[in-house]
Amino acid sequence: MAYSLTARYAFYSHVDPVVHPGNHEKLTPVKNDPASAVIPRRNVTDNLHLLIVAGEANVNFCRTILTAHVLGYPTPTLLLWKHTTRDPMIASGSQLTGITAAAQYFRSLPEDQADHLGLVLDGYDVWFQLPPQVLLERYKSTIHDANQALARRLGPAATTFNLSQDIIFGASKRCTPNEPYTVACYAVPESPLPRDLYGNNTDTVIGYSTWSSLRQQYLESGTAIGSIDSLRLAYGQASEKLVALKDHTESQGTDHSHGQAVWNAIFGEQEFQREVLRRKHTALDDDHHEWQTSMMEGTVVDDPINPSFTHETMEPGSGREYEYGIGLDYWSQLTQQTSNADSDAKFLYFNGTGVFEQLDKSSAFACPARVKGRLPDDIMRMDLHKTRIPIKEVSWSDMPLYTNLCLDSIPVIIHHNGAQGARKPKWEQLWMNRLPGRALKDEILRDPSRTFAVADAQSLTWRELCPVELDAGVFQGFGETSECNPDDTFILGGGLEQVEHSSEGLPWPFQIFKSSPARPPVVKLTQTPNTKLAPGLIFITLYQTEGYRVRMPGPIIFTDQGRLVWFGPTGNTANFRWQQLNGKPTLLFWMRDGPAVRGHGYGNITLLNQDYSTKTVLCPQYGLTTANHGDPHCEADLHEAHVVSSRNTIITTAYNATPADLSSIHGPADGWIWDSQFYELDPYNNSILFRWRASDHIPLAESRWRIGDQGSLARPYDLFHINSVVDLGDHYLVSSRHCWTIYLIDKQGNIVWRFAGDGKGDFGDLPQDARFRWQHDARPYKIGHDYIDISLFDNQNWGIRQKDPKSAAKLLAFRLPIRPISGSNETQAQVIDIIRPQTDYQSVSQGAFDNNLPGGNRLANWGDIPILTEFDDSGREIWSAEFGRAGEAHIYRGFKQEWHATPHTRPDLFVEKDSASRAFFGYVSWNGATDVEGWNIYAGLSTDDVRRLGRIGKKGFETKFNLPCWTRFAQVGAVERGQEVRRSKFFQVI
Repeated sequence: MAYSLTARYAFYSHVDPVVHPGNHEKLTPVKNDPASAVIPRRNVTDNLHLLIVAGEANVNFCRTILTAHVLGYPTPTLLLWKHTTRDPMIASGSQLTGITAAAQYFRSLPEDQADHLGLVLDGYDVWFQLPPQVLLERYKSTIHDANQALARRLGPAATTFNLSQDIIFGASKRCTPNEPYTVACYAVPESPLPRDLYGNNTDTVIGYSTWSSLRQQYLESGTAIGSIDSLRLAYGQASEKLVALKDHTESQGTDHSHGQAVWNAIFGEQEFQREVLRRKHTALDDDHHEWQTSMMEGTVVDDPINPSFTHETMEPGSGREYEYGIGLDYWSQLTQQTSNADSDAKFLYFNGTGVFEQLDKSSAFACPARVKGRLPDDIMRMDLHKTRIPIKEVSWSDMPLYTNLCLDSIPVIIHHNGAQGARKPKWEQLWMNRLPGRALKDEILRDPSRTFAVADAQSLTWRELCPVELDAGVFQGFGETSECNPDDTFILGGGLEQVEHSSEGLPWPFQIFKSSPARPPVVKLTQTPNTKLAPGLIFITLYQTEGYRVRMPGPIIFTDQGRLVWFGPTGNTANFRWQQLNGKPTLLFWMRDGPAVRGHGYGNITLLNQDYSTKTVLCPQYGLTTANHGDPHCEADLHEAHVVSSRNTIITTAYNATPADLSSIHGPADGWIWDSQFYELDPYNNSILFRWRASDHIPLAESRWRIGDQGSLARPYDLFHINSVVDLGDHYLVSSRHCWTIYLIDKQGNIVWRFAGDGKGDFGDLPQDARFRWQHDARPYKIGHDYIDISLFDNQNWGIRQKDPKSAAKLLAFRLPIRPISGSNETQAQVIDIIRPQTDYQSVSQGAFDNNLPGGNRLANWGDIPILTEFDDSGREIWSAEFGRAGEAHIYRGFKQEWHATPHTRPDLFVEKDSASRAFFGYVSWNGATDVEGWNIYAGLSTDDVRRLGRIGKKGFETKFNLPCWTRFAQVGAVERGQEVRRSKFFQVI
């Protein structure tokens, strides 16, 4: 779901039109020639600013830089280059932060450059195929034609409000990620492309794919070109909208992962208000009053500001407040998208060879062919000597050019926003494959000091942008020979971080590695600049919920920059962290091995040594009654599992179905309850050292949980719902979610005191904003002679389907007297902290709060909203990490701990040969290694004669490196503190 934000929005079912000419004062239309109705903001010059959004190097980025350089484009400015805070949801340079960076760039330019042109590109999806002279000429002609069409469509309003277009975005066939009922989608005008573009299939779901027969109608944000002053306005507004967009929850329709959603919203708002102005300034009998119905992804839009389906709308404006001068490249003169359009375009030669002779049979179905078979005049006029193409004798007619068969257009830019697998074969067909030998590579590398881009006012050379490890992917097919010469100079390079993203239809993307089967989630990060995070690694247990699938649920260790460190066994797990057991660092987590149960679980307690080898697996068997949930093998519950280091014991929780008379709370007399229990175990013999049961101490009336239709053996009443237990030496601190209470319990099981979230316990009332309910994770973090400081996660909510309004979760810290004064009406609980995140998370289950990170920082996770947040010592949010969509993946508890480990396994190595060149690439990872600083690289013709080629640095979880073309066996050695500690197995290259 997606949401378009404006100052005021509402949702309407179709009752009355929002704006009709008859509902307003009748205006006399201004009779002007439509062709002269538009007054452009200013005439633009041919000075071009090329901005590329890219955070780091990869093959696709280098291809963008290469094509821009060779064709003679100005030196690009890189936005977000090497920025540590990045959004990995969109390649490595986030569109979201890219919007803000572009807005800052345009604001920084002096006013005398306001008539220059700016071109903003996604640095990972774009190739240039025509020179900048063609781009500039087509931009001006496209703007001219677009403004004439705009004047015809808007009539007198175009003159009255000086509505014009001088920004051109790419055009797309779909309005994703926004929803059709939003202003972002239904308010967009009908495409001007022919209604028979795909014959009778036009604007239907019949075609090569569901959406391939749609006409280009919506904005595509991967490319944008316009005057600096207009771009300054539009990007400034988009940057402001991002703040509002990110503040909305998914339940309100926001897709936070796409800058595309922001631009769709802005364009939809502009077109909605243009139609409002058109109707206000058109007489009832004027032809401009009529609106022809249009199609929106198969849905009829009968009114662009008040369609007959339930829809979002916005209040009408009075003038130009939503005018940004944005138009679209419908005819693919500037940019050709590949999403849902791969069958629309093919590489063609314009050298006299017949068009149909060059097409395969599948292309015939795409659309009635409109290609005339001749190069347009703007290309014919271009002189290759004005480019940096190294072989000047090549003519444009000798080059294969990516051509839209349906529109007879040869775009300046190819934007690969479609299937990623199609990039490689298209790259090998690009015009550069006509250049002989190593001409292209020699041209790029002939001057090592030459500037290829600028970032943060620093000039960058080709090798600073594109290290040698990327050469094979960049130059493949262009003069690179497949013959291997052992005497050729081999350059090992320094190694690159290797990670790919995929989704396979899942709601959240995951990471893919070559040398490891681990598939952890992509981590979406934000961090406040110039802030200091607490040291340590992130320990989480990501697990899937009913109806949704996580690619590989399990215990995971990440860095706080979102890089994988260790991925454990696959399965639903909880309470993953390390503690001291018998003086040794020990990893512990609960793992489900019984039936799935709503609200609790059955499973084992797994303990691992510091090298990740298994220490023991505890399988508690308490003799529980599990209602209708079968006979689980192990009976430990997920809510609590931790080591009591002072006694070398383990505490776990459990839920037992127990008979109970529930008539006093309007339930059956022969009813059943879920009886919350906790146990302290000896991990070496599984013996029970202590047991406590809520039913022995808690009266039914103390629970805040409504019985409803519960109380049978099929659905026991969850009276207490235990969710945390902490050992305090001679006592235990226990949290009950359903009683809204924290209990202090002695070694005999007696309740010493109650700290209730509604003030009904032993500590008196609480301030309104410090009251808590449905809480989790009550933890002592400081104990004095006569006081105890505790923190807790205050959910405030109990369920997705609760009828009472949801409230935002918050984090609380209190100081309590060890011995409260009995009978006192005075408030005895001192509120130390109330912390709220920047976003109001309505967490209905789970959650955790660590109030005691090093340096005074704090860490929270939001349970069914799989986000971790770090705060500084003042309670200011400084970092967050998102691991999935709300409600679809859960994190019961998250921890941040300093951890060092050398795994008992060997490093993992994978080697592959590039299919288009002589290059070999190695990929190395070592699951769980925290202190590897580099890798020794070995290669040889047999296992007996491998030799060390050098050392590369460790880059991320998986490091990619070069290998010589003569390699038959490869091996890597992990280096820690200057010493090689372990080698991989040999990998035989076939």
